[in-house]
Amino acid sequence: MESVTVLDSPCGEGKTTWCIKYMKENIDKNKFIYVTPFKKEIERVRDEINGTGKKKELKIYEPNLINDRKYNDFVKLLTYGKSIATTHSLFGMCTDEIVNLLVAGQYTLILDEVMNVVEEYKVKKDDTETMLKSELIKIEDDGLITWLDKSKDTRYDDFKIRCLNKSIYYLNKKTLCWTFPVQIFRAFKKVIISTYMYDCQIQRYYYDFFNIKYTKVSVKDGEIVPFYSKKINTSKIHICTDNKINYIGDVKSSLSKGWYIKREKENNLAPLKNAITNYFIHITKAKSKDIIWTSFKDYKSNIKNKGYTKGFVSCNARATNDYGDRHYVAYAINKYLNPYITAFFRLRNVELDEDNYALSEMIQFICRSAIRNNEDIYIYVPSKRMRELLANYCSNL
Repeated sequence: MESVTVLDSPCGEGKTTWCIKYMKENIDKNKFIYVTPFKKEIERVRDEINGTGKKKELKIYEPNLINDRKYNDFVKLLTYGKSIATTHSLFGMCTDEIVNLLVAGQYTLILDEVMNVVEEYKVKKDDTETMLKSELIKIEDDGLITWLDKSKDTRYDDFKIRCLNKSIYYLNKKTLCWTFPVQIFRAFKKVIISTYMYDCQIQRYYYDFFNIKYTKVSVKDGEIVPFYSKKINTSKIHICTDNKINYIGDVKSSLSKGWYIKREKENNLAPLKNAITNYFIHITKAKSKDIIWTSFKDYKSNIKNKGYTKGFVSCNARATNDYGDRHYVAYAINKYLNPYITAFFRLRNVELDEDNYALSEMIQFICRSAIRNNEDIYIYVPSKRMRELLANYCSNL
C-alpha cells in the first residue's frame, strides 16, 4: 500500500463529486474499486463514468448475480482487471482469496464512508470449547485465534475461513470478535476514504490497531486542500429545550440500548413515544413528509406513531441524500460503544473517545436532513448527555 488518504469534510462540501471526477480522469490508466453503502449511489457513479444511452462506454462495472451471489461476479471482474462499483455489504464479504487479484491489478480503493470493520462474531460457547479441546484452534497471546487443523472438511467452515484470514479474536475469555481482514486494505495500491469527523470513528481506531498510517485532507471548492477542521452550519440547528419532554433523558444512561431493553421488559416505552409525538404533532406541528427520526431499530415499533412513522431512518444511515428536504428531526438514542469493541482495541492499548464517537454518529444522522442543504432544522434530542454533546458542538466548546 502506497498511501491512505482521508477526505474529511462535512456533507455538501463536494467529496463524492471530487471522487467521481478523480476516477473519470484516471480510469483509463488506473483500476478502481468504488464502495458505497447504497445501490442508488452505485448507479449514479456508474452513469457518470460510463455515460448513458447508446453511446455509453463500459469502464466501471457493477457485479451481477451469478448463482444467486454477486460475490462470484465480483471475483470474475477482478480476474479480468475491471474497475468495479459495489456496496459496503458485498465488499465486506471479501476474503483472503482475492488479495492476489487486488495486488496484481494495482487497484485504488475509494471508500464512500467508513465501514463496519469490527463486529461481534457469535458461535455457541460449547463450540469454542470443543474446538480448543480438539486442538482445531489456538488462542494467541494477543487474542487472535489461529486455525490449526489441516483437514479439509469441518462443520466450522465459516469460522475456519475467518480464522485463516486472521480476523477472529477472543476477548475476555467469553466474546468472539470479527475484524475486516486488514490484508484486504493492504492489497490496494492506494486507499481513499470519504467521510466526516474521521478521528472519532471506529475505522480510524482500526487503522491505529493495525498500524496503518493515513493522511487527512479536506475538499474545498471541488479541490483537495490541506486538512482544516470545519463544522456543519450550526447556526441552522435549533435544539429543543422544552423540559416537559426533555425530562425523560435526564439520567446519563437514559435512551441507551440497556435503557431500551429494560423499558421494553417493563412495558414502559410509552412515555418516550408520547414525548416524540408531542414534539412533532403539537410543539412543531411538522408534516409527516418533513420529518426524520430514529431509535434503536429493534424498538421502532414500540415508539412509532401516526404522523411520523414513515419518517424513520436507521441511526447508522450514511452517504444518502434522500432526506435532504426534511427539517424536523428526533434523535432518540444515547450512543455508547459496545463493550466488546472497547475490549478489542485494548488488546493493543488503543483507547477510544466514547463521547466524540457518540457525537460523530449523531452528526452523521443529522447530516441526512435539510442541514446538508444549509437550511434550518429543528431537532429533539431527549437524552441529556447527547443533547449536551450537540449543544457543545454548536457553541464551539
